[in-house]
Amino acid sequence: MLVSNYGVQIIFFSKICLISLFFNLITNFSANAGFLDGIKSFDKKEYETAYYEFYKAAKSGDELAQFWVGRLYQSGKGVHKSSKTSLKWFRLAAEQGFSEAQYEMGLYYYKGTAVAKDHNIAAKYFQSAAEQGNPGSFVYMDMLYKEGIKFPNVDKLKVKCPSRSSGSMTKRWNCLRKHPQKHNDITNASEWLTNVAKMGNSSAQYYLGYKYSKGLDLKKSYSKALIWHSKAAIQGYRKAKNWVRAMAERGNIDAQHYFGKIYAKSQGNSQDLTKAYMWYIISALNGYEAIEITLYRAKQVLTPDQITEAQNMAAKWLAKNKN
Repeated sequence: MLVSNYGVQIIFFSKICLISLFFNLITNFSANAGFLDGIKSFDKKEYETAYYEFYKAAKSGDELAQFWVGRLYQSGKGVHKSSKTSLKWFRLAAEQGFSEAQYEMGLYYYKGTAVAKDHNIAAKYFQSAAEQGNPGSFVYMDMLYKEGIKFPNVDKLKVKCPSRSSGSMTKRWNCLRKHPQKHNDITNASEWLTNVAKMGNSSAQYYLGYKYSKGLDLKKSYSKALIWHSKAAIQGYRKAKNWVRAMAERGNIDAQHYFGKIYAKSQGNSQDLTKAYMWYIISALNGYEAIEITLYRAKQVLTPDQITEAQNMAAKWLAKNKN
């Protein structure tokens, strides 16, 4: 039987897509492993090895690894000390929105380290970091405010304290500074990763989930891995979402519930309340406990057509995945 040229093209491009997917998976795994190996080596004070592992992950675009390469050049651990090179790596991580790197960039511009002193640029970096809850940034924002520098949209800062209309910015920032997590003085990298994850950084949440799923320097725990992967996924971290999806499709009822939560709580185009309700139904029928309130609340924001669609999708999924 002859195969048409069109059919040959489809087979050819399908193979290319599979090869591309394979190399993407290998690259992602290598970056994950590299960063976590770097954390492990740093805690063992094997700084040259830590640098090598962080550098590999940093080159692939990982903002946490970029920050750590900057830290090593800043401190001279495992590499020749260089403020100029640390600035380069902090800048890369800051451009990806990593708050601790933004804080470091603020310090460099505030003090004139490896760059011309510029308090206006420093203020922008400090505010970007503060809007993500970075505690050290509030101290410098306070000092810069006293110099006369204005900060737009200060009410975006993440802790409920007196508003700007209360008349005292200093009082406001003093309140904010009572809520720090001391993570700027790094001595234990694994503890640092947990603190950053708790502050809401999606990359740190993903890596922490990965460590729990593999038992890397932590007691293996799929339940904790699921929690941290879900937090990262809700913020749009694709690899974390894929991990939860895989667990849900294998029949893990906790993952099925969390996968519904990811669809419900994600922002923008990633939010899909119909799919959220579908996964809630699947987890409920598979025996997930305490789901009634979640189902009730979900039904309040869905149309009858959406509810019917979700029920049909759940029924099809359950029929297809029947043991």
